[in-house]
Amino acid sequence: MSPEVAAEAMRAHAEEMNRLNRERRSNGDAWRAELEKTGRELDKAINAILAGVLPLTLKEKIEAGNTQGRAVRPPR
Repeated sequence: MSPEVAAEAMRAHAEEMNRLNRERRSNGDAWRAELEKTGRELDKAINAILAGVLPLTLKEKIEAGNTQGRAVRPPR
């Protein structure tokens, strides 16, 4: 393999790795923001329980949040 071909392959590899890393960081920021939002909603639900909110109303909200949480979890 000529040095020019090897250099081009290394450059292409580095560009692709940089693109993938940018994409991963971007997705990670969105996941963290959604996780923080979910945490705030959980805190609100706990406070509602302590304040005596009707259990049925709270259950509906929690179930809606659980469905939403499953949709935003990052792949493993």
